[in-house]
Amino acid sequence: MNTTNRERRSSTKLWMRYVSFVNARNLLYLLLRQHPDGITAKEMDALVKREGVLTTQRGKGISRTTTFHVRNALYHLGLLELRGRLYVPTSDAVLVEHLAQAEGYSKQLTTKEKVEFARHVVENADCRDVFLWLFGTEATELEAFVERAGTVRWRSEDIPGLADTPLASREGATPGAARKGQRRWRVVMTSPAGAMTLETEDEVQAVFYGVRYWLMQLDVLDEMFFEGEGGHTIMFATDPRNSQVDILPYLKRELVPGVPWTPLHLRPLMLNVARDQHATLEATHAAFRRLARRYPQYVYLIATARSFATITASSATAEEFQLRGYLRDDQGRIISHARVHEKIGDLDDTAV
Repeated sequence: MNTTNRERRSSTKLWMRYVSFVNARNLLYLLLRQHPDGITAKEMDALVKREGVLTTQRGKGISRTTTFHVRNALYHLGLLELRGRLYVPTSDAVLVEHLAQAEGYSKQLTTKEKVEFARHVVENADCRDVFLWLFGTEATELEAFVERAGTVRWRSEDIPGLADTPLASREGATPGAARKGQRRWRVVMTSPAGAMTLETEDEVQAVFYGVRYWLMQLDVLDEMFFEGEGGHTIMFATDPRNSQVDILPYLKRELVPGVPWTPLHLRPLMLNVARDQHATLEATHAAFRRLARRYPQYVYLIATARSFATITASSATAEEFQLRGYLRDDQGRIISHARVHEKIGDLDDTAV
């Protein structure tokens, strides 16, 4: 495992695993309704199975292993306390107080619930130590993290020499098989604050599929694949409370004096707007669509083919991931460029 300016990560700091925060929310609600004074892990497993309110994406009840990861995340994030053998909802947590007044289970998080879950992630020392430090801030509060965080680039790559390990050379072994606890590929993350390489299964699960996915669920991180950055994916901080994006000033800055129609490459422009305003790409794209809808005489959208937009993708999953960075118009076309008329510069419209 390679590290730069961080000490070797202890396994005790790598407790994070991918969990659905909708399930985490509903588990807290279930415990508040039926066991506000506490319940053992074994009893909680039975309760979750019996009630069937925690489900997979396909609508099936979650397994005991998944229940364990949800419970463990809530415990480490400070939303469950362990008193002897009993897990008890943390009474002074804002999220717990909010759920105590809720009216039922939910299939999606409210903005308040996203913010409070995100607050616990950012305030968690382990999450900061194994991942959040890369964003160039030691902020211990959500608002400060969102305001000060920079960008982080990540890429995945094959682990050199892994095909030559003893395990891989055994008779019947899959070509390129990895050593126990090590993947065939690694994730390299870089930023001005330093670099981090994730190679072991625990590291990838905790950092890449744990904290990173947690914050993406909660609208605190967003990311865009960028061919112009050497095939890196750029991660940046967003604010889940920010759904209003002021895009008009950015278009005005791009206008070329004396030229009736200015061509725009939309992906880098959308990325800059999203980063500057701590907004998600979804909110930024929605703002541009509203402007184009309101002023079709001043905004001409240029579509591109899916095959061209995803020319570097090596799988269907990679294609979908790369397409996230592209604007879609009201007809669902993939929009790579636009032409903007000089009269955009005369607009003073706060409604878009």
